[in-house]
Amino acid sequence: MLRSYARHDYVELPRILDSVGLGATMEPVVLDVGGGTGTLAKLILEHLQKSHPEVQVLVLDLPEVLAQIEPSAGLWLCEGDLRSEWTVPAVPSMVVMARVLHDFHDSAALEILSNAFQTLKPGGHLIIVEFVLQDDGGSSGGLCDLHLLAVTGGRERTAKELHLLVEAAGFVNLEWHDMVSLPSVLAAEKPT
Repeated sequence: MLRSYARHDYVELPRILDSVGLGATMEPVVLDVGGGTGTLAKLILEHLQKSHPEVQVLVLDLPEVLAQIEPSAGLWLCEGDLRSEWTVPAVPSMVVMARVLHDFHDSAALEILSNAFQTLKPGGHLIIVEFVLQDDGGSSGGLCDLHLLAVTGGRERTAKELHLLVEAAGFVNLEWHDMVSLPSVLAAEKPT
């Protein structure tokens, strides 16, 4: 079910990745943080291999989660806790976090964003995919927000709240991208 859900929600993400770009890197590496079953990582790999045949997509998650992913060429599985220092085999030019930050309270989310900042190449891009609450406090997303609070201690955030967290981690040039599905995408850059 989660794979089907991910394929539906992330079908537009390759278009956004194209608009952000991997830059002029010789060895493009994308890190999918909290990549779960690897559905998004495989979608990214399949799409980017068309223009970057040498692309590597790394999935960072807990060992018991990574055990669910079937290996494939170009896909690397990296065991780790999102709130601890990340150890990956290559320095990424892009870090993708899809529906990760909403599982964490603000200080933990900032830790994760800071880890992304430390791991990412200078000039690299951060891509965040999250459901975004209305700034005016409208009712959209309220039940999901309550569920997250009760189950994980996390919460959905407004665009302004996400923007502030990402900037606090050191990222610049923040830009929002809308998708037809519910989530929105925030792209940001690590300064050179």
